Amino acid sequence: MSNHQIKIITEEGEVTSFDCAEDEDIVSAAIRQSIFLMSSCREGGCATCKGTCTDGDFETGKVSAQALPPEEQEEDMVLLCRCYPREDSTFEVPYTFDRISYSEEGKQFTTELVSL
Repeated sequence: MSNHQIKIITEEGEVTSFDCAEDEDIVSAAIRQSIFLMSSCREGGCATCKGTCTDGDFETGKVSAQALPPEEQEEDMVLLCRCYPREDSTFEVPYTFDRISYSEEGKQFTTELVSL
């Protein structure tokens, strides 16, 4: 299985990149690398993770026609939770860069319990 470089471009033109195996969807690949794109159901039904492929080739898993109508699919719109890249690909998403979360693995936080 080969890995492909994925670029996510936000509506203001900011870019985040990560690798994605052919057998994993883009949302899962991002999470594996501590990058959290907007998503909700992760089953192809809600359209929270909708984006447009502007470069590259992909296969799409099962999606709800309400979340991604056929006419949008014809315009290379995808649900990133059901999108499997076949080569290096670029996707535009309809949200700003600050909506993407990043996790620093191993980072520790201190909290204080104030009441029960």
